[in-house]
Amino acid sequence: DLERLHGLAQQLNIGLQVLLIGRADGVGLPAFNEQLASARGLTVRDYMVQNGLPDRLFTVQTIVDPADLGRNPESRRVEFRVLRVPLQTVRNP
Repeated sequence: DLERLHGLAQQLNIGLQVLLIGRADGVGLPAFNEQLASARGLTVRDYMVQNGLPDRLFTVQTIVDPADLGRNPESRRVEFRVLRVPLQTVRNP
């Protein structure tokens, strides 16, 4: 959730990277699905930035599964992956 990610970003040294993967299924035209998956990831990134997280934390990627013909609603989502977490954390007294 946003509060947990925000707290983690504040506690960790520079180096935290979050990959946002916008996903779409294979229903419809491939170009449209690619745009849809991208829009999902960018919308989540924009929301995070508007709520105080630095833009530099996020990278957006898209995945379209052409084999999924709308049978799996989980194909329409955004995944979060923490790519790099520094070994040292800032400790609050």
